[in-house]
Amino acid sequence: CPTVFHRLRELRNISTSEYKQSMDPSVFMRNLDDQKFSEGRGGSFFVFSPNRCFVMKTITKGEAELLLDILPQMYSHLSLYENSMLVRFYGLHAIETPQGARLHVVIMSNVFNSSETIHEPYDLKGSWINRHVGPEKIANPSKLGMDLDLKRKLRIPQAKKEQFIEQITNDAKFLCSLNIMDYSLLLGFHFKLRQNNEVKLALPSSESSINQIQLVPLSSLDSPSSPTNTPIHTELGRIESVDGTEVYFLGVIDILQLYDKSKKMERFLKVYILRKDPRGISCIGPREY
Repeated sequence: CPTVFHRLRELRNISTSEYKQSMDPSVFMRNLDDQKFSEGRGGSFFVFSPNRCFVMKTITKGEAELLLDILPQMYSHLSLYENSMLVRFYGLHAIETPQGARLHVVIMSNVFNSSETIHEPYDLKGSWINRHVGPEKIANPSKLGMDLDLKRKLRIPQAKKEQFIEQITNDAKFLCSLNIMDYSLLLGFHFKLRQNNEVKLALPSSESSINQIQLVPLSSLDSPSSPTNTPIHTELGRIESVDGTEVYFLGVIDILQLYDKSKKMERFLKVYILRKDPRGISCIGPREY
């Protein structure tokens, strides 16, 4: 598996030295005041590498095992589709605590890694039940919103639109083949004509951390350890609007959830006990999802 992770990094021209430099504990400790640790409802923790290129997240043992199982297929898919919208996994590490517990930490690409301010972020699943933040999003547009909070349209050039639809369809078919569902499309708006107010969004890559958005000073993001040759986004990860006044950042995240017995039971409870609209919940089979 280390070899496959190495090859996944090579697909994005991330050298071993750049990767190690980004994860250097001494650099991490020197930038500790700038780190934003976020705890999700599921008990996972997120933290950014000092250069904001990567997201480090704790995952469950089951998620770690799933990642290792699908890694060869993931490499084949990303090799075939270099503009895939799927989040990239660059490493998986196990950490033993003094108490004897084992933590699994995955290193992922940061969809919102950019010098451009993310003014409005959204986590989209295509469902509508319990998919809104409401007044809090209106009062604070930089708060992570959900499907029903999104009132804007993406004004993407036609050629890019067709390319995006084709790629997101290929990615969805790939995840379906792995029996994976409940993933999200992370969408961020940057408005070129809006004042940046010297802040940048530091965003956890999971819906579970929806209340853990942090704003940090732009000046604090400058780090001598930042890789200079690392391409931040694929061609479809950053798209400018037709008139050039908006930039859209996009990526598919949270792709380690199987449609297993627990999810099937969750769907049964929501549909037949809680009487939720079966079309409006995100807990559905991979093909429908």
